[in-house]
Amino acid sequence: MKNERVKLPLILMKGLIGSVLLSAAAVFVMAFLLYKTGISESTIHIVVIVMYGVSCLLAGFYCGKKIKSRRFLWGLVAGLLYFVLLCGLTLAVKNGRLSSHVMTSALVCLGSGMLGGMISG
Repeated sequence: MKNERVKLPLILMKGLIGSVLLSAAAVFVMAFLLYKTGISESTIHIVVIVMYGVSCLLAGFYCGKKIKSRRFLWGLVAGLLYFVLLCGLTLAVKNGRLSSHVMTSALVCLGSGMLGGMISG
């Protein structure tokens, strides 16, 4: 029991790091595509939301696979951690202002993280 409590934060941290690395790679690909094609701002917004969803889905899936009990809950926690990190970075970069799409981002992160945990079975 005590060993499981020690592993839990490590599993959540690994899931968060994996989702952040995936997001970073997707940002570089998106920046390259933007440079080469000049895609519109609305398209970029859609791609960013999809990127959040895929990253949180994979983090939730990883956490659900590793923890094996209450998978949906740990997927939700993984999505929440990603969203909190995202908000912290946004506040740091934008001088304390969140975008108008913060609720959309929250729902996507939490929902896809929970879905990843549920399908990890």
